[in-house]
Order: sequence, then structure tokens, then C-alpha cells
Amino acid sequence: MSEGIKYPRYRWFVLFTSCFALVCMYIHMTSIAPILGTIADELGVGMGQATQLFTTRMLGEAFWMIALGFYVDKYGLSNALIAGSIAGLLSVLCAPFICNNYVGFLVVRFLQAIGIGFIFPCIGYVAAHWFPEREHGLANGLFFGCVPGGCAVGALLSPFILNATGNWTVTLAILGIFNVIAIIFAYQLAGKQGPVQELEAAGKAELIQNPMTYADALKCPITWIGMVIIMTNAWMVFNLTNFVPAFLAEPKPMGAGLGAETSGILNLALTLIGFPAVLLGGWFYDVVMKGRAKLPTAIGFVATAVTFLLIFGWVQQSMFLLVIILMFAGFGGMFQTPPMSAYVVKIYPPEIAGSMIGWWFGGGTFGAAIGLFLGSLSIERTGSFNFSLIMISVVACAGLVLTMIFFKHNLVLNHPRAREIAKAWTR
Repeated sequence: MSEGIKYPRYRWFVLFTSCFALVCMYIHMTSIAPILGTIADELGVGMGQATQLFTTRMLGEAFWMIALGFYVDKYGLSNALIAGSIAGLLSVLCAPFICNNYVGFLVVRFLQAIGIGFIFPCIGYVAAHWFPEREHGLANGLFFGCVPGGCAVGALLSPFILNATGNWTVTLAILGIFNVIAIIFAYQLAGKQGPVQELEAAGKAELIQNPMTYADALKCPITWIGMVIIMTNAWMVFNLTNFVPAFLAEPKPMGAGLGAETSGILNLALTLIGFPAVLLGGWFYDVVMKGRAKLPTAIGFVATAVTFLLIFGWVQQSMFLLVIILMFAGFGGMFQTPPMSAYVVKIYPPEIAGSMIGWWFGGGTFGAAIGLFLGSLSIERTGSFNFSLIMISVVACAGLVLTMIFFKHNLVLNHPRAREIAKAWTR
């Protein structure tokens, strides 16, 4: 499909800018995790009720990714990144004024996800328009590496900023400085087009005939099945990044009793392993599997299935075992994400790549919201994080079964434009 097209080195700055914007949004996502006990006390709610702040954020991400996935396809990358970064900035700047009560904070967390709705689908657009197919796994790997990267930065910085400021709402607002930098970077992309779009604008390439639409894509079974598989991935990844720091920090018998700062440091094993995991997953998809997504996706589910071991006392008493299990759990969900995202870019035409990333990962994020809701409910009812951690392993097994049944390498969607793309891939 990309034979004869010259892809400029500038594409790496395009990818970097998109990555940085995503990092900012996930800094805000998990910055509350290590300090959740303080937030719960000041808001006058229990820990179980406080963890619903994660659920609300996940529901917001799911809703806004589906609702706004089309934006990057229609209005371009720079506009989408700027809009998302501004939304994220406003959400934390208003924290000192609105988040001093539980309902107000719930509303802010839901609206905070507007930024994700604009930014997350950009990976489909960037991969489809700026990178050759042989680099789709790498591009997706670098982009998704920003999820654990942002989570790690947010979880690491917030306890120290809270100690310095003594105010958790001000802590959240200070983290908005990252969004300002993201807006500056995104502005540099204004008016820039991918190589194929430039050829079309110059009249050197034929304009797309009979483009595939969002409605066309919804008629394809894989559009729905893929979303369900992503639901299991999202359940794993976001329940890990949101529950595990709180589980490690909270006193026994609710948690492991390690304290907020130790939790933030240990959480690095869970989150930072995600960066090499996505790079390895992207490389494995590109180089070893040659565009086949089933095996790397299955490997990810198997690795994360070890999560349930965290509930045992003999594991909690060993820092070595804790780190090993956290690394396996964090590795699995992130290793499989670039192949799944690249799979979306592969089977759908470029003109709806952002929309379909929004659909698969936005709809899939409802899985994270369901998991967070059930996990929070179990914490409130049982006074323990055990059920929420066990369910991560159960869902990993379910995702493995679905992947082995439904992921097909040579999938051709029933649409002329999709068949044209599929033929190009086989040249």
C-alpha cells in the first residue's frame, strides 16, 4: 500500500507530539491513586466510594472516545491534539474550586476524559497517514507506551507534590503544566499533512473513491467482536493501574499495608514495564509476526493472568515476588496493545482509522469502567481489594479465549474500499 511513497523523518516528531499529549492525560488519570486515602478523608467518603472516581473517569473515556473519534479524521491531527490538551488543562485548573466535594470531583473526572476522546484516536490517524505499514507496530508501541509512562509519572509525582503543598486539589492543578507544553508542541503540527495527503493535494495521486464510512464499519462483525476483546484488555490494564497502587498503600486487611510512598515506588514495576512491553509488542508484531496479531495478543493475556497472586500474604511479604508479579501483570496488557491497535489500522481504510480506534478502544474502555465499578463495589462491601484483583485474572482468561477464536490474519471486510486496502497489503 505504501510502495513508492516517501515517508519523511518529520513523522517521528508527529508521533512524539501525539505521544506527549497522551502522557499528559494519563498523568491526570492516576495522580490520585497513591493519595486516594487523603482524598477520601477530606471528601468524607469511604475508600470503596472514593475508588468510583476511577470508574467515572473510565466511563468518560469510553463515552468520549466513541463520540469524538471522528474528530481527528475530519479536522486533522493538530486540532485534535490541541483540543484534547486544552480540555485536560481546564479539568485540573478547576480542581481547587470544584473538587472540594465528592459530586463535584465525579463531574470533573468525567469531563476530564474529553481530552482522551480527542487524543487517543490520533494513533490510528498517525499510523495510517504518516507511517508505512512495516512500522505500524512500532508507531503503536511508542504511542501506547505513553499510557504506563503517564501513569507512572502521575503516581510518582503526586505524593511528593502533596507533601510540599499540603493540598491535593492544588497538587492536581500543578500537574496541568504538562498540558501547556503539549499545546505548544501540537501547534507546531498545524497545516502539516501526511505524505499521501500531500500527493493528493498536489494532484499526484488519485483521490479516494467510494470511501468507507463509520456506518459501513459498524456492519462488519469484527467491529463489534474487536471491541469486546479490547474490553478485556482495558479491564486488565486500567484496573491494574488504578487499584494496585491503592491496594499496596492501604493498611491491612484492606491492602498490603506498604504506605503511599512505597506504593508509588513499587508501582513503577507495574507501570514502567509497560514501556519496554509496548516496544517489544510492536516489534514482535512487525518483525516476527509480519502483521499477525493473534499470538502477541494471546501472550499478553497469559502474562497478566498472574495478577491474582498478589492477594496472598507470602507474596506481600516478599519485595522480590511483588516486583516480579507486578512486572508480569503490567507487561501482558501493554505487550498486546500495539498489535491490537495496528490490527485496527490494518483492516480499516485510513479515512476512518481514527474513528475505528475510537470505537474499538472507546467501546472497549467500558470494560475498564465495569471492572472498576465491580471492584469498587467489592471493596466497599468486603473491605478488601482481593475480588478486584482476582477478576483481573479471570478476565484475562476470557480475553485469551476470544482472541484465539476471532482474530483472523487475512481478514477482508465486506466493502470495496476495504478490499482495495487488503489487496495492497498482499503486494
